[in-house]
Amino acid sequence: MRILVHSILKTLQFTKASISFIIKVGYVLSDETISLGYANLYINMIKGLKEGPLEYKLKMMMSNLNKQVHANEIEQIKEYFIQKKEYEKIKHKTPDQLRWNIKNEHRFVEFYRQWEARKSIELDVDGYGFLQKLVEEKKLIIQEVIEDGYNFDNIKSISLESVFNCSLQGADCTKSVLIMNDFYVNTLNLKPEDKFVSAEHHDATNTENSWFHYVASVPNFNVLTETELKVIRESFAIKMSGIKNQLDQWLEICNTSAKRTESIQYFQENIISLLPTVNSFFENEPILKFYHDNKMPDSEFYMYIGEITKAALLNYYHSLMPMTDELRQTLEDKFISEGIYNRRIPVIIISRLKNLTLPLDLKIYENLLMEPQKDPTDLQKRKYIQIND
Repeated sequence: MRILVHSILKTLQFTKASISFIIKVGYVLSDETISLGYANLYINMIKGLKEGPLEYKLKMMMSNLNKQVHANEIEQIKEYFIQKKEYEKIKHKTPDQLRWNIKNEHRFVEFYRQWEARKSIELDVDGYGFLQKLVEEKKLIIQEVIEDGYNFDNIKSISLESVFNCSLQGADCTKSVLIMNDFYVNTLNLKPEDKFVSAEHHDATNTENSWFHYVASVPNFNVLTETELKVIRESFAIKMSGIKNQLDQWLEICNTSAKRTESIQYFQENIISLLPTVNSFFENEPILKFYHDNKMPDSEFYMYIGEITKAALLNYYHSLMPMTDELRQTLEDKFISEGIYNRRIPVIIISRLKNLTLPLDLKIYENLLMEPQKDPTDLQKRKYIQIND
Protein backbone atom coordinates (compact mmCIF):
# COMPACT_ATOMS: atom_id res chain seq x y z
CA MET A 1 0.00 0.00 0.00
CA ARG A 2 1.25 3.42 -0.97
CA ILE A 3 -0.25 6.52 0.66
CA LEU A 4 -0.22 9.87 -1.17
CA VAL A 5 -0.28 13.09 0.87
CA HIS A 6 -1.00 16.10 -1.34
CA SER A 7 -0.55 19.47 0.37
CA ILE A 8 -1.59 22.14 -2.10
CA LEU A 9 -1.04 25.70 -0.92
CA LYS A 10 -4.49 26.25 0.57
CA THR A 11 -4.33 23.05 2.61
CA LEU A 12 -1.88 24.87 4.88
CA GLN A 13 -4.45 27.56 5.71
CA PHE A 14 -5.37 25.98 9.04
CA THR A 15 -2.24 24.46 10.55
CA LYS A 16 0.96 23.00 9.15
CA ALA A 17 0.80 20.34 11.86
CA SER A 18 -2.28 18.78 10.23
CA ILE A 19 -0.19 17.86 7.18
CA SER A 20 2.81 16.51 9.09
CA PHE A 21 0.36 14.40 11.11
CA ILE A 22 -1.20 12.67 8.11
CA ILE A 23 2.28 12.11 6.63
CA LYS A 24 3.12 10.21 9.82
CA VAL A 25 -0.13 8.25 9.62
CA GLY A 26 0.95 7.23 6.12
CA TYR A 27 4.44 6.33 7.35
CA VAL A 28 3.02 4.03 10.05
CA LEU A 29 0.42 2.28 7.89
CA SER A 30 1.90 2.04 4.41
CA ASP A 31 4.80 0.41 2.65
CA GLU A 32 5.61 3.76 1.06
CA THR A 33 4.43 7.30 1.70
CA ILE A 34 4.78 10.10 -0.83
CA SER A 35 4.50 13.76 0.15
CA LEU A 36 3.32 15.91 -2.73
CA GLY A 37 3.37 19.70 -2.67
CA TYR A 38 4.02 22.55 -0.31
CA ALA A 39 4.66 20.60 2.90
CA ASN A 40 7.94 19.57 1.30
CA LEU A 41 9.17 23.12 1.89
CA TYR A 42 8.90 22.53 5.63
CA ILE A 43 10.31 19.00 5.42
CA ASN A 44 13.41 20.34 3.69
CA MET A 45 13.68 23.46 5.80
CA ILE A 46 15.05 21.76 8.95
CA LYS A 47 18.09 20.63 6.97
CA GLY A 48 18.30 23.84 4.98
CA LEU A 49 18.46 25.96 8.13
CA LYS A 50 21.95 24.65 8.85
CA GLU A 51 23.38 24.49 5.34
CA GLY A 52 24.78 26.98 2.88
CA PRO A 53 26.63 30.30 3.14
CA LEU A 54 25.45 33.15 5.35
CA GLU A 55 23.96 35.06 2.41
CA TYR A 56 21.72 32.10 1.55
CA LYS A 57 20.65 31.70 5.18
CA LEU A 58 19.79 35.36 5.57
CA LYS A 59 17.68 35.29 2.40
CA MET A 60 15.80 32.27 3.71
CA MET A 61 15.33 34.02 7.05
CA MET A 62 14.08 37.20 5.40
CA SER A 63 11.59 35.29 3.23
CA ASN A 64 10.16 33.62 6.38
CA LEU A 65 9.81 36.73 8.52
CA ASN A 66 6.42 38.37 8.87
CA LYS A 67 6.69 41.74 7.13
CA GLN A 68 4.56 43.56 9.67
CA VAL A 69 5.93 41.98 12.85
CA HIS A 70 9.60 41.86 11.82
CA ALA A 71 9.94 44.93 9.60
CA ASN A 72 13.03 46.12 11.50
CA GLU A 73 14.85 42.77 11.14
CA ILE A 74 14.05 42.66 7.43
CA GLU A 75 15.49 46.15 6.96
CA GLN A 76 18.65 45.12 8.81
CA ILE A 77 19.14 42.16 6.48
CA LYS A 78 18.56 44.33 3.42
CA GLU A 79 21.14 46.78 4.74
CA TYR A 80 23.57 43.89 5.26
CA PHE A 81 23.31 42.94 1.57
CA ILE A 82 23.80 46.54 0.47
CA GLN A 83 26.88 46.93 2.65
CA LYS A 84 28.24 43.54 1.60
CA LYS A 85 27.86 44.42 -2.05
CA GLU A 86 29.76 47.70 -1.55
CA TYR A 87 32.45 45.93 0.48
CA GLU A 88 33.03 43.34 -2.27
CA LYS A 89 33.62 46.17 -4.78
CA ILE A 90 36.68 47.37 -2.86
CA LYS A 91 39.76 45.92 -4.53
CA HIS A 92 42.37 46.84 -1.91
CA LYS A 93 40.80 46.62 1.52
CA THR A 94 42.35 48.39 4.49
CA PRO A 95 42.87 46.63 7.87
CA ASP A 96 40.00 48.67 9.29
CA GLN A 97 37.71 47.55 6.49
CA LEU A 98 38.70 43.91 6.98
CA ARG A 99 38.04 44.17 10.74
CA TRP A 100 34.70 45.84 10.08
CA ASN A 101 33.67 43.02 7.74
CA ILE A 102 34.63 40.30 10.23
CA LYS A 103 32.74 42.06 13.02
CA ASN A 104 29.69 42.58 10.81
CA GLU A 105 29.74 38.93 9.67
CA HIS A 106 29.89 37.73 13.27
CA ARG A 107 26.97 39.99 14.21
CA PHE A 108 24.75 38.58 11.47
CA VAL A 109 25.85 34.99 12.12
CA GLU A 110 24.58 35.41 15.69
CA PHE A 111 21.49 37.23 14.39
CA TYR A 112 20.71 34.25 12.16
CA ARG A 113 21.62 31.65 14.79
CA GLN A 114 19.00 33.00 17.20
CA TRP A 115 16.32 32.97 14.50
CA GLU A 116 17.34 29.46 13.38
CA ALA A 117 16.93 28.14 16.92
CA ARG A 118 13.42 29.62 17.16
CA LYS A 119 12.46 28.35 13.70
CA SER A 120 13.74 24.84 14.43
CA ILE A 121 11.61 24.69 17.58
CA GLU A 122 8.58 25.96 15.63
CA LEU A 123 9.01 23.32 12.92
CA ASP A 124 9.54 20.63 15.52
CA VAL A 125 6.34 21.63 17.33
CA ASP A 126 4.52 21.48 13.98
CA GLY A 127 5.75 17.91 13.49
CA TYR A 128 8.47 18.40 10.86
CA GLY A 129 11.49 17.85 13.10
CA PHE A 130 12.62 14.46 11.76
CA LEU A 131 10.68 14.05 8.50
CA GLN A 132 13.81 14.94 6.52
CA LYS A 133 15.55 11.94 8.12
CA LEU A 134 12.76 9.69 6.83
CA VAL A 135 13.39 11.11 3.35
CA GLU A 136 17.09 10.33 3.63
CA GLU A 137 16.21 6.79 4.78
CA LYS A 138 13.91 6.37 1.74
CA LYS A 139 10.92 5.82 4.05
CA LEU A 140 9.29 9.02 2.82
CA ILE A 141 9.45 10.25 -0.76
CA ILE A 142 8.89 13.86 -1.73
CA GLN A 143 7.62 14.97 -5.12
CA GLU A 144 5.98 18.05 -6.54
CA VAL A 145 2.74 18.41 -8.44
CA ILE A 146 2.64 20.82 -11.35
CA GLU A 147 0.26 23.65 -10.48
CA ASP A 148 -0.81 26.46 -12.72
CA GLY A 149 1.66 29.34 -12.47
CA TYR A 150 4.13 27.59 -10.16
CA ASN A 151 7.49 25.98 -10.88
CA PHE A 152 9.38 23.66 -8.56
CA ASP A 153 13.06 23.86 -9.41
CA ASN A 154 15.36 20.86 -9.14
CA ILE A 155 12.60 18.48 -8.01
CA LYS A 156 10.80 16.13 -10.34
CA SER A 157 7.21 17.20 -10.85
CA ILE A 158 4.15 15.22 -11.87
CA SER A 159 0.83 16.31 -13.31
CA LEU A 160 -2.40 16.58 -11.36
CA GLU A 161 -3.80 13.94 -13.71
CA SER A 162 -1.21 11.53 -12.27
CA VAL A 163 -2.68 12.06 -8.80
CA PHE A 164 -6.16 11.16 -10.08
CA ASN A 165 -4.77 8.04 -11.72
CA CYS A 166 -2.55 7.13 -8.74
CA SER A 167 0.35 7.11 -11.21
CA LEU A 168 3.59 8.62 -9.91
CA GLN A 169 7.25 8.66 -10.90
CA GLY A 170 6.30 7.60 -14.40
CA ALA A 171 4.86 4.24 -13.35
CA ASP A 172 1.43 3.07 -12.27
CA CYS A 173 0.94 1.95 -8.72
CA THR A 174 -2.29 0.04 -8.43
CA LYS A 175 -2.13 -0.06 -4.63
CA SER A 176 -2.18 3.71 -4.01
CA VAL A 177 -4.60 5.67 -1.82
CA LEU A 178 -4.96 9.40 -1.17
CA ILE A 179 -5.07 10.72 2.39
CA MET A 180 -6.51 14.09 3.45
CA ASN A 181 -7.90 15.97 6.41
CA ASP A 182 -11.67 16.22 6.61
CA PHE A 183 -11.79 20.02 6.92
CA TYR A 184 -10.77 20.32 3.26
CA VAL A 185 -13.60 18.00 2.19
CA ASN A 186 -16.17 20.63 3.09
CA THR A 187 -19.29 22.25 1.68
CA LEU A 188 -17.28 25.23 0.43
CA ASN A 189 -14.94 23.11 -1.70
CA LEU A 190 -17.54 20.67 -3.03
CA LYS A 191 -20.88 21.05 -4.77
CA PRO A 192 -24.36 20.02 -3.54
CA GLU A 193 -24.37 17.04 -5.92
CA ASP A 194 -21.14 15.69 -4.34
CA LYS A 195 -22.76 13.21 -1.96
CA PHE A 196 -21.01 10.97 0.59
CA VAL A 197 -22.73 7.93 2.06
CA SER A 198 -21.84 5.13 4.45
CA ALA A 199 -20.08 2.10 2.96
CA GLU A 200 -22.98 -0.04 4.20
CA HIS A 201 -25.65 2.16 2.61
CA HIS A 202 -27.28 0.81 -0.54
CA ASP A 203 -26.39 4.07 -2.36
CA ALA A 204 -22.67 3.28 -1.95
CA THR A 205 -22.94 1.17 -5.12
CA ASN A 206 -24.08 4.26 -7.05
CA THR A 207 -20.85 5.42 -8.69
CA GLU A 208 -22.08 9.03 -8.62
CA ASN A 209 -21.71 8.97 -4.82
CA SER A 210 -18.58 8.90 -2.69
CA TRP A 211 -18.58 6.60 0.35
CA PHE A 212 -16.57 6.09 3.56
CA HIS A 213 -16.35 3.91 6.67
CA TYR A 214 -14.89 4.35 10.15
CA VAL A 215 -11.57 2.55 10.80
CA ALA A 216 -9.91 3.55 14.06
CA SER A 217 -9.19 6.11 16.74
CA VAL A 218 -5.68 7.51 16.22
CA PRO A 219 -3.63 9.52 18.76
CA ASN A 220 -1.79 12.61 17.61
CA PHE A 221 1.43 11.15 16.15
CA ASN A 222 3.06 14.59 16.32
CA VAL A 223 3.64 14.09 20.05
CA LEU A 224 5.73 10.96 19.36
CA THR A 225 9.50 10.85 19.02
CA GLU A 226 11.21 9.53 15.92
CA THR A 227 12.12 6.30 17.74
CA GLU A 228 8.56 5.78 18.98
CA LEU A 229 7.11 6.25 15.50
CA LYS A 230 9.59 3.80 13.99
CA VAL A 231 8.79 1.18 16.65
CA ILE A 232 5.06 1.55 15.93
CA ARG A 233 5.64 1.23 12.17
CA GLU A 234 7.63 -1.99 12.67
CA SER A 235 5.01 -3.37 15.04
CA PHE A 236 2.15 -2.57 12.67
CA ALA A 237 4.01 -4.11 9.71
CA ILE A 238 3.85 -7.44 11.56
CA LYS A 239 0.42 -7.16 13.20
CA MET A 240 -1.36 -5.82 10.14
CA SER A 241 0.30 -7.94 7.45
CA GLY A 242 -2.85 -9.98 6.78
CA ILE A 243 -5.15 -6.96 6.79
CA LYS A 244 -2.75 -4.99 4.58
CA ASN A 245 -2.84 -7.82 2.03
CA GLN A 246 -6.63 -7.51 1.94
CA LEU A 247 -6.40 -3.73 1.64
CA ASP A 248 -3.90 -4.10 -1.19
CA GLN A 249 -6.37 -6.32 -3.06
CA TRP A 250 -9.13 -3.78 -2.47
CA LEU A 251 -6.94 -0.92 -3.69
CA GLU A 252 -5.99 -2.85 -6.81
CA ILE A 253 -9.67 -3.44 -7.55
CA CYS A 254 -10.40 0.28 -6.97
CA ASN A 255 -7.67 1.37 -9.35
CA THR A 256 -7.97 -1.25 -12.10
CA SER A 257 -11.31 -3.09 -12.17
CA ALA A 258 -13.50 -2.62 -15.22
CA LYS A 259 -16.53 -3.24 -13.02
CA ARG A 260 -16.97 0.03 -11.15
CA THR A 261 -18.95 -1.44 -8.24
CA GLU A 262 -16.56 -4.35 -7.60
CA SER A 263 -14.48 -2.32 -5.14
CA ILE A 264 -17.39 -1.45 -2.82
CA GLN A 265 -18.65 -5.02 -2.96
CA TYR A 266 -15.19 -6.35 -2.05
CA PHE A 267 -14.95 -3.80 0.76
CA GLN A 268 -18.34 -4.77 2.17
CA GLU A 269 -17.63 -8.51 1.99
CA ASN A 270 -13.96 -8.62 3.00
CA ILE A 271 -12.77 -5.40 4.65
CA ILE A 272 -15.48 -4.10 6.99
CA SER A 273 -15.27 -7.12 9.28
CA LEU A 274 -11.49 -6.61 9.67
CA LEU A 275 -11.59 -2.93 10.65
CA PRO A 276 -12.35 -3.42 14.38
CA THR A 277 -9.06 -5.32 14.55
CA VAL A 278 -7.23 -2.30 13.14
CA ASN A 279 -8.77 -0.15 15.87
CA SER A 280 -7.66 -2.64 18.52
CA PHE A 281 -4.09 -2.45 17.19
CA PHE A 282 -4.10 1.30 17.80
CA GLU A 283 -5.67 0.91 21.23
CA ASN A 284 -3.36 -1.86 22.44
CA GLU A 285 -0.03 -0.88 20.92
CA PRO A 286 2.08 -0.33 24.10
CA ILE A 287 3.47 3.08 23.07
CA LEU A 288 0.06 4.34 21.94
CA LYS A 289 -1.82 2.87 24.90
CA PHE A 290 -0.40 5.56 27.16
CA TYR A 291 -1.81 8.28 24.90
CA HIS A 292 -5.18 6.54 24.65
CA ASP A 293 -5.39 6.18 28.43
CA ASN A 294 -4.21 9.74 29.10
CA LYS A 295 -6.01 11.73 26.44
CA MET A 296 -5.06 15.37 26.08
CA PRO A 297 -7.52 17.94 24.67
CA ASP A 298 -7.64 17.86 20.86
CA SER A 299 -5.24 14.89 20.78
CA GLU A 300 -7.61 12.23 19.46
CA PHE A 301 -8.32 11.77 15.76
CA TYR A 302 -10.48 9.35 13.82
CA MET A 303 -9.58 7.57 10.60
CA TYR A 304 -12.03 6.73 7.83
CA ILE A 305 -11.48 4.97 4.52
CA GLY A 306 -13.52 4.93 1.34
CA GLU A 307 -13.74 6.17 -2.23
CA ILE A 308 -14.27 9.64 -3.64
CA THR A 309 -15.72 10.32 -7.08
CA LYS A 310 -13.63 12.03 -9.72
CA ALA A 311 -16.33 14.69 -9.98
CA ALA A 312 -16.01 15.53 -6.26
CA LEU A 313 -12.21 15.51 -6.41
CA LEU A 314 -12.24 17.78 -9.47
CA ASN A 315 -14.49 20.20 -7.57
CA TYR A 316 -12.20 19.96 -4.55
CA TYR A 317 -9.07 20.84 -6.52
CA HIS A 318 -10.84 23.48 -8.57
CA SER A 319 -12.12 25.21 -5.43
CA LEU A 320 -8.69 25.12 -3.80
CA MET A 321 -7.29 26.43 -7.08
CA PRO A 322 -4.36 24.30 -8.12
CA MET A 323 -6.20 24.02 -11.46
CA THR A 324 -7.73 26.48 -13.87
CA ASP A 325 -11.23 26.27 -15.33
CA GLU A 326 -9.65 25.02 -18.55
CA LEU A 327 -7.64 22.25 -16.85
CA ARG A 328 -10.65 21.10 -14.89
CA GLN A 329 -12.71 20.76 -18.07
CA THR A 330 -9.81 19.14 -19.93
CA LEU A 331 -9.40 16.48 -17.25
CA GLU A 332 -13.12 15.81 -17.01
CA ASP A 333 -13.39 15.42 -20.79
CA LYS A 334 -10.34 13.15 -20.85
CA PHE A 335 -11.63 10.91 -18.03
CA ILE A 336 -14.97 10.62 -19.82
CA SER A 337 -13.39 9.81 -23.18
CA GLU A 338 -11.17 7.15 -21.55
CA GLY A 339 -14.18 5.61 -19.82
CA ILE A 340 -12.79 6.12 -16.29
CA TYR A 341 -14.81 9.12 -15.11
CA ASN A 342 -17.01 6.88 -12.96
CA ARG A 343 -14.05 5.02 -11.43
CA ARG A 344 -13.85 6.28 -7.85
CA ILE A 345 -10.55 7.00 -6.14
CA PRO A 346 -9.58 5.33 -2.84
CA VAL A 347 -9.10 7.79 0.00
CA ILE A 348 -8.26 7.88 3.71
CA ILE A 349 -9.82 10.76 5.65
CA ILE A 350 -8.58 11.92 9.06
CA SER A 351 -11.07 13.75 11.28
CA ARG A 352 -11.50 15.06 14.81
CA LEU A 353 -15.07 13.78 14.68
CA LYS A 354 -16.15 10.32 15.78
CA ASN A 355 -19.40 10.62 13.85
CA LEU A 356 -18.28 12.25 10.64
CA THR A 357 -20.71 13.58 8.03
CA LEU A 358 -19.37 14.65 4.64
CA PRO A 359 -19.12 17.11 3.00
CA LEU A 360 -18.17 18.78 6.26
CA ASP A 361 -19.87 21.90 7.59
CA LEU A 362 -16.87 23.98 8.66
CA LYS A 363 -18.84 25.65 11.44
CA ILE A 364 -18.12 22.52 13.47
CA TYR A 365 -14.45 23.47 13.46
CA GLU A 366 -14.75 27.17 14.26
CA ASN A 367 -12.78 26.73 17.49
CA LEU A 368 -10.25 24.32 16.00
CA LEU A 369 -8.72 26.49 13.31
CA MET A 370 -5.60 26.76 15.38
CA GLU A 371 -3.23 28.70 13.20
CA PRO A 372 -3.97 32.00 11.42
CA GLN A 373 -3.58 32.03 7.68
CA LYS A 374 -0.09 33.12 6.74
CA ASP A 375 0.34 35.29 3.69
CA PRO A 376 0.45 32.72 0.84
CA THR A 377 2.83 34.95 -1.11
CA ASP A 378 5.41 34.55 1.65
CA LEU A 379 5.22 30.78 1.29
CA GLN A 380 5.46 30.95 -2.48
CA LYS A 381 8.51 33.21 -2.33
CA ARG A 382 10.44 30.51 -0.52
CA LYS A 383 10.47 28.55 -3.78
CA TYR A 384 11.90 31.39 -5.77
CA ILE A 385 14.84 32.51 -3.63
CA GLN A 386 17.57 33.31 -6.12
CA ILE A 387 20.81 32.64 -4.30
CA ASN A 388 22.94 34.43 -6.88
CA ASP A 389 21.00 37.68 -7.19
